[in-house]
Amino acid sequence: MKIAIDAGALAQKQGARFGTYTFSDNIIRAFLRYGPKDVQARLYAQSRLSSLPHAHIPHQTFVTQPFLGWMQTHVLLRELLHPSDTFLALNQAFPAIYRGNIITFSHGLSFLKYPDMYPDHRRLMRQLDMMVARAHTIFVTAKRVQRELKAYAPRATVKLLPVGVPHDMVKKQRHARKKAFLFVGMKHKIKNIEGLLEAFSAVRKTPRGRDWELWIVGSGHSSRGHGVRVWKRPTREQLRKLYAQAGAYVCASHYESLHFPYLEALAQCAPIIGMKRNMIDEIQPFAHTCAKDIKSLEGGMLRFVSRPTRIRSTHKLHKTFDWSMSAQAITSSITKAGSKHSFFPAHWYN
Repeated sequence: MKIAIDAGALAQKQGARFGTYTFSDNIIRAFLRYGPKDVQARLYAQSRLSSLPHAHIPHQTFVTQPFLGWMQTHVLLRELLHPSDTFLALNQAFPAIYRGNIITFSHGLSFLKYPDMYPDHRRLMRQLDMMVARAHTIFVTAKRVQRELKAYAPRATVKLLPVGVPHDMVKKQRHARKKAFLFVGMKHKIKNIEGLLEAFSAVRKTPRGRDWELWIVGSGHSSRGHGVRVWKRPTREQLRKLYAQAGAYVCASHYESLHFPYLEALAQCAPIIGMKRNMIDEIQPFAHTCAKDIKSLEGGMLRFVSRPTRIRSTHKLHKTFDWSMSAQAITSSITKAGSKHSFFPAHWYN
């Protein structure tokens, strides 16, 4: 069986790698290591990839320089000439004409709930509708997203995808903890940076919180002073050090489907303070605070500066979040989909 994989997100340069890179990098590594041995993988990339260790699946990478319509030209034509049985659309995009089964991965539906925050809302909706119409299986990383997608498209096959701790954050760094809250995320309205700054400002006004800082990591942010420091494009190794040095990780986003920084912070033994709306069910048991609104988030931060806690072991975290389970779930879907070639998903014929 031949499997085509969209590895386009791996073109992001060091220092400018976001959630799509982290997801693609780890899913590909997991599938090549733990996936079925009787398949051949074809990776489509926009730049030459670094080595993928522990891969027991035969794989070949096709590289082309990125340009407008990359997926709908280079990838589409190659798949027409040399068709695969299944296409893994890791970042929701896939060829408009494809004869095999499409397994796609949805990274959240925040644009459905908060359309005004997304100038490209219409494009995202078109992409969602195409995904629902064409995909044999849609994987999501949160039960909440699964419920939302099933409500939007009752006939779609939506499955929960277990994930793991990103491979480059597994090994713990040991650093002295500093009086600092850390947040990682690009500048976007959905991240609710103003709400986070509001909560932090209230903490800074208290006697115990006046020496604390807020570290913000991500592109688009600007320095604000008053205890707020910004890192725009740190490397992954620099980011791991920040997790290891931070007193706690804090997130005030309006919506998150997974939010890898929660897992990365926990893996570096940084307690997490977040909100129920941006924290998946599986992560909530590991949280110091799972707030219902900004005011209660502020309360969690105040409790933390009054009595900081420490994470002593990450054993349970790594047992709960394991990439081998991701590969097993994908393998199961590939097996059920089979190798029947059709321009339309199976449920269209029912």
